Amino acid sequence: PKAVVSNGPEPKIRCALESTELGHHFGDKLFSAYTLNVWKPNPELYRQAAAAMGHSPQQCVVIDDAAVGVEAG
Repeated sequence: PKAVVSNGPEPKIRCALESTELGHHFGDKLFSAYTLNVWKPNPELYRQAAAAMGHSPQQCVVIDDAAVGVEAG
């Protein structure tokens, strides 16, 4: 299972996934800081995403393109 965890708003996440034709890889597994009200580098954003997907943080791998995301992961 995989998800997108982003500091961006959900409409922006969806637009990026649609424009890159990657949306089918993630479906509705999108976790936005705007929706969850917690922003990277706070690790809680990743913790909430992991829990929502039924996994502990120890079972997850984080791949991020920004230093704050790496720190959060």
